[in-house]
Amino acid sequence: MRIPKPLEVIQHGPHKVSLRLAVEADLIFFTGHFPSHSVLPGVVMVDWAISFAEQYLPIRILFSELETIKFKQVVLPPQEVNLHLEYRPSLGKLYYRVDSKQGEHSSGRISQAQEIGDD
Repeated sequence: MRIPKPLEVIQHGPHKVSLRLAVEADLIFFTGHFPSHSVLPGVVMVDWAISFAEQYLPIRILFSELETIKFKQVVLPPQEVNLHLEYRPSLGKLYYRVDSKQGEHSSGRISQAQEIGDD
């Protein structure tokens, strides 16, 4: 499995969505990534932000750069995390944050986001 199915849509608005995700050990990203101590790679959280934003928000990402990306805590399976996404049309940026009961895991901004139909 590449991307987890959301357990719950916590909040969903025109430019925001928050999802609760189950990070299970059967995710493909754990295979070979620190075999004795599985850790979710930080880049996977960025990929999830893009994938879920394009699924739940009326935007597409013309990925060009990441800004102020922070990886604060590792995500270990099995664990539930919350993914918070906010699209700011005036800036053309997607803001994301991954947190859980343990605190914040990752956050940042993804440039070159635009609403579908804004060509």
